[in-house]
Amino acid sequence: MDDVDKATMTVDETVEVTGKIGDEEINQVIKYKSTTKLH
Repeated sequence: MDDVDKATMTVDETVEVTGKIGDEEINQVIKYKSTTKLH
């Protein structure tokens, strides 16, 4: 078994959406985390 078989990539992202539609203000924070095995 080599180390390549155990390689993983973790993506930890925060997306912030701010803006205005008409008179309505939008302020949203989206957080997500994903782990992918590389092989």
